Amino acid sequence: MNGHYQGLGHVAVYTRDMEESIAFYEKLGGSVNGRGGVPTPEGEKKLALVSYGGITLELIQSPGAMPMGEGNVPHFAILVDDLDAAAAEVRAAGVD
Repeated sequence: MNGHYQGLGHVAVYTRDMEESIAFYEKLGGSVNGRGGVPTPEGEKKLALVSYGGITLELIQSPGAMPMGEGNVPHFAILVDDLDAAAAEVRAAGVD
């Protein structure tokens, strides 16, 4: 079975504000590959796929309270070769 695995597909990240999150990742060099929505009884669940740092982030904005259960990743880490240089680039992009 391991022969079928090719790597990380995406990381799901819940957000309170889709537009703010997209703007954040675009400042860091990310790009939106798709947007959509899924109807739920509470309203539309907004979705966006953002390519960033060689991975795909699936941003999810729930119409109600954000679930913190199974499937939600509260954080992720990006491996960099020079932490100080990467931090300086993030600050230069306008991210505090």
